[in-house]
Amino acid sequence: MGSGSFPQLQGIRAEVAALAVIVTTLAGCVGGDLDEARHIYVSGPLTVQPHRGGAHVQTPDGDLSLAFGDVERAGVPADAAVWWTDHDQGVEFGWTVESAPATDGPLAVELTFDAAVAVHPSGLFASLTTSETTVHLTGLAAWDAEDTTLYARFQALDAHRIRIRVDAEDAVYPVTIDPILTSSLIDLPPTGGGGRAG
Repeated sequence: MGSGSFPQLQGIRAEVAALAVIVTTLAGCVGGDLDEARHIYVSGPLTVQPHRGGAHVQTPDGDLSLAFGDVERAGVPADAAVWWTDHDQGVEFGWTVESAPATDGPLAVELTFDAAVAVHPSGLFASLTTSETTVHLTGLAAWDAEDTTLYARFQALDAHRIRIRVDAEDAVYPVTIDPILTSSLIDLPPTGGGGRAG
């Protein structure tokens, strides 16, 4: 006798198939790995889709992409995880640095854009411009496990690359590094070494 004779069995099979899709989706989210989950963040006209090692950014006028390397100290990678979240002024992202190499120097992470970069002399914000659109990095902040504000600045490396530098010589780990992507330049006043917005 075919399964068509049992409507309830067909319903159960459909529910199992739907459950399998849910389980597969949740599996991609385990551990908070938003790169794997393909999460999308929307803030006003700005849409950001993170992927492993960067993100795709959409605006009504055009798109751009960003890629970032490891958080490092003196060229040695630190133990760090990237994260993304919504913010009322844009899309917030950053790194939680659990520990750093036993070397001297600041923490640093490089960001590369398929856009022309311009860093403000203060080092607190930067503009990313293509032939179609402009987005901004602002609200830069860094702090340690004791909530001590750390000196953090954007530095232009060349026409398409920015370094985030954080002075963390005396920091208590973990350290958080926290900029914001915005569609318009917003005024987030600095708090000590950076403009913490989170």
